[in-house]
Amino acid sequence: MATYEEAPTAATAQKAESAAPVAAISTYKRWYNEARAVSSDWRDDSVEDSRFYHGGKGQWKQKDIDALEGEGRPHFSINRIKPTIDLQKGIEIRSRTDIDAKPRGALDGGTADAITSGFKYIQDQNNSDHKVSDVFFDGLKAGIGWIEICLNDDPREEEIEIAYKDWRKIGWDPYARGVLFDDARYMFEDRWVDLDIAQQTWPDKKDLLTAMMEDARGEKGEAAQHSRELPDQYKSGSPVQFCDTTRERVRLVKMYFKKMQLGIFLKFKDGHVEEISAEKLQADPLLVSNSNVIRISKVPVQKMWCVIFSGDVILEEEKPTIYEHDHFPLIPFICYMDEDGCPYGMVRNMKDPQQEINKNRSQFTHILTTRRVFFETGAFKDPLGAKKEISRPDCWIEFNMGALTNKKFELQQDIALAREHFEIMREAKQELQEVSGAVEEQMGQQTNARSGVAIEARQRQGATVNTEPFDNLRLTKRRMGELMLSMMRQYWTYEKVIRITDDQTGADKFVTFNQAGKNMIAQGRYDIVVADHPEKETTRQWMSRTLMDFASKMSPDIALPVMQVAFEMTDIPNKDAVVKKLAEAVAKQDALTQQKVLSDQIKSEKPPQAPAAAPPAEPQAMEAAGPKSPREALEMILAGKTWGAVTEIKDGTVEKAAQFLLAPKPLPAGDKAGSPPKA
Repeated sequence: MATYEEAPTAATAQKAESAAPVAAISTYKRWYNEARAVSSDWRDDSVEDSRFYHGGKGQWKQKDIDALEGEGRPHFSINRIKPTIDLQKGIEIRSRTDIDAKPRGALDGGTADAITSGFKYIQDQNNSDHKVSDVFFDGLKAGIGWIEICLNDDPREEEIEIAYKDWRKIGWDPYARGVLFDDARYMFEDRWVDLDIAQQTWPDKKDLLTAMMEDARGEKGEAAQHSRELPDQYKSGSPVQFCDTTRERVRLVKMYFKKMQLGIFLKFKDGHVEEISAEKLQADPLLVSNSNVIRISKVPVQKMWCVIFSGDVILEEEKPTIYEHDHFPLIPFICYMDEDGCPYGMVRNMKDPQQEINKNRSQFTHILTTRRVFFETGAFKDPLGAKKEISRPDCWIEFNMGALTNKKFELQQDIALAREHFEIMREAKQELQEVSGAVEEQMGQQTNARSGVAIEARQRQGATVNTEPFDNLRLTKRRMGELMLSMMRQYWTYEKVIRITDDQTGADKFVTFNQAGKNMIAQGRYDIVVADHPEKETTRQWMSRTLMDFASKMSPDIALPVMQVAFEMTDIPNKDAVVKKLAEAVAKQDALTQQKVLSDQIKSEKPPQAPAAAPPAEPQAMEAAGPKSPREALEMILAGKTWGAVTEIKDGTVEKAAQFLLAPKPLPAGDKAGSPPKA
């Protein structure tokens, strides 16, 4: 018996439509609460790490400060962490790297150079160098920093934006373990916004936001209003609040998450892959018959979606992101990561030695500035006054008769105990340096290393200890380049002229995209690479420096070719122009050497002069001009022409000249390369 589905009534359809957002918001809030709950302890530790960097009371627990102040004892903070972190930040600033595009195809070199210029333009427009340094700084302190590649909503600014993000406002899937969190299911950013601004941004949700705020005010009576969030509103461990009734603010959450979708992909001979929709393929089936298509795939892939909500109110329904790439637009920089997937920075392992330094310095100072006094009753005329005077370095105390001679009082000071605290403090300083990897040579301090080679070796050793953060930063910048390239392809579809500053000349350089078929970003395949670290000396660079030193001790005719090889091994800017100039100098030096040897050979073959008294039989012909090059001299010799002092051409002269041109002889002893031939 045939069956059929009954058409849903209007009430049934409305009920199903209202149930879908409820189920969706439940999933979003579950993810959000999960990320906050799992990261609660980690966030507390990272906040404490950041306070340790800034020093002062941030390096003490409040209960310890209260105990010391109650006993009248000092609490010092000798901040050894800040200069160590500032050193690493300074290394990053001094050795900033570039993001370059390299072509995969033989004909894409020009477009790759244009794309590299586009990267530089986008970064210059967004002050990217400073933002990346701030992200690196957050990673050193708190363990993680964030940067976002997104579309700028302001039409007056460059459309591709690079935005710095506060690490306290970002959350992610706690089960992710990748350095860039590519394996995360979701990622979000939350922030507080005034209620009126949220209502103006989403006017169709105005009533729902107002109702949510009213519910927060009346929850369990007026006395149970939500407390006002302090400036550190992202502190973990507290209940999640979506409404601040005192300031009239709401917490907005913008969440990115992945969904599996079926996709159709065409792979071409040049290696690039294009995704096409089923509708497009159905409308134009000849797409698969393209001779350049080598494979057609229909596989489920992860697609990036986005939703914005506040509490139980969905402000923007879930939908695919506006970007063509399927990466999170939020890019992390992770300094280190533990086995539980929690990031941590360089400060984490320096906190215990720093606390030991502070406590021992406080105890050491307290012992040196205090004295213990034992006395018999009646030894002092004024015991209270004597107590005040003993604490002074220029004390004035009056004793009763016989107190001094009978030794009715005793003054003690634990110098030995103070010395022990000083030794412990010194060991803690050494341990802090060993943990951080920052040697004295890197910080510009004087050490027992005397030679330049020893100092350089210790600097390199210290830099090797902290290689991982810089390597992770390269991954972050590479992902920045990949997202910038994708967005350039998506949004730079018109004829666009950009201006950048040439690194070598300092002059303005203009690059045009999409003009007459040139610099078409949508065409070709490119690899994103991060330039080598300028402070990192490779074996090739070390060999180049060695050859330079070797060339400085050679004669000029040998030194020039050696210098040419040495320059080809360097990474200096505008290297090609320098090598070209050296090649021209080497060629000129070879020509001068050949001309000098040939001229000296011809003069040695010259016949004796005729007697001066004998008049010439006929008028002398005009003296011929001399040769300007060895090749020209050989041609004149073969033609039987003479010049200057050369009045006769012998057979031996012709043979020797030809042999020299085939195998040039070295300069005679005492002659210098490059000097003009003697008359």
